[in-house]
Amino acid sequence: MISSEDTKNVSRKSEDNYYLKKKKRILRQFNLMLQKMRPYLVSQFGEEDTADLIPELLLELEEIIPRLPDIGGKKSPFIRQMVLSGYALSFYHVMNRREMPLEKIGLTLYRTFEFYFNTIPTPLRRLMGMWTFSSFNQRKYQKGAEKSNHKIFPNDHLYDYVKGDGENFDFGLDIRECGISKFFQSLGLEEFTPYLCITDYCMFKGLFVGFSRTSSLASGGTKCDFRFRKGGETADGWPPEALPEWKK
Repeated sequence: MISSEDTKNVSRKSEDNYYLKKKKRILRQFNLMLQKMRPYLVSQFGEEDTADLIPELLLELEEIIPRLPDIGGKKSPFIRQMVLSGYALSFYHVMNRREMPLEKIGLTLYRTFEFYFNTIPTPLRRLMGMWTFSSFNQRKYQKGAEKSNHKIFPNDHLYDYVKGDGENFDFGLDIRECGISKFFQSLGLEEFTPYLCITDYCMFKGLFVGFSRTSSLASGGTKCDFRFRKGGETADGWPPEALPEWKK
């Protein structure tokens, strides 16, 4: 008879190769994003350099994919964010090889992601933003918070779901351990992590989601306190020094 522990081990093992199983899809999605980002990249690097840059970014991601940490595959509420962190890591390595200063890499990443989100048709962005507040999405985070405390996947997030206060926010997440921060820390990229985190602002702003955060683990806080409000305002993430969470 298979014990509950054996079942867990089988479940964990089945997710070990999630990124490799989805490798073609992950690369294809990144390529589609890069094609939409292309006008901005050309404005920064020129046609010729951009023509070289895009294949280099894809090759870099191909090497990163097997190194992405196992957080439970599609069962994790944060699997999409982990894949996006791979995209950002690709940007970092490629720009770093070009001897671009860290702050400039952060700015390039932010503006490139900002440009991408704004290429999505407005009705679709609004629909995606509405999904954030759906009962299904909130139940997903609630269940995920309960499971995270069991630490079945040590590389995943450890967090609490926060019910809205009926006035300032509709719901929130208090992240006590961030899978992405742990991953970047293992690579010695703690200084880059805060620049990745602030891309949340351009993403949620682009999706018309009211978002705020006063603290982040990457910037030295004790937690990442995500707060979401339907129809609320979202600050610009650049310059980061203007954000309450930014501590240097």
